This record gives sequence, C-alpha cells and structure tokens, in this order.
Amino acid sequence: MKEFFLAVFDSTHHALKFEKVMKDNNININIIPVPREITANCGLAVMFSGEDNHNVRQTAAANELIIKGYYNVLQKDNKKEYIHSI
Repeated sequence: MKEFFLAVFDSTHHALKFEKVMKDNNININIIPVPREITANCGLAVMFSGEDNHNVRQTAAANELIIKGYYNVLQKDNKKEYIHSI
C-alpha cells in the first residue's frame, strides 16, 4: 500500500504561493491536478510524502498559507482512498 498527502486550495494563487514557500524551505512537493474525487474550486493540488507531512503543515502554518484542506491518500493497486484530515 502506498500513502501520500495532498493539500488543496480555493485558488490557483494560493496553490502557487504554497509551492513557492515549500520549495524555498527545501520541502519536496509536486503540483498536480486536483483528483476528481476531491471537490475544490482550484484545479491544482500539492502532493507530498508522509515523511514531509509534519514539515509541510508546520511551514504552511508559520507562513500563514491558506489551504482549503489536507487529504491522506491511500493507494492499493489501482484504487485510491481519500481521507480528509485536519
């Protein structure tokens, strides 16, 4: 089973600002389209590993970034389960 996390946003601007702050702090993230299973006004999400989960959230809070929500994604074979997390 593979596990990773997503951050989703209300706007593309918020997603791009999030990306810049994370990269400036040497945190490995990837911008991806928001999966269809997740409802968001913005078409971008940021994917990151479980290893980086704490650093991502701490850095986002310290920089007062606006995030619509975080999701824990569990992937087994071709099925993905999206769990909204706080």
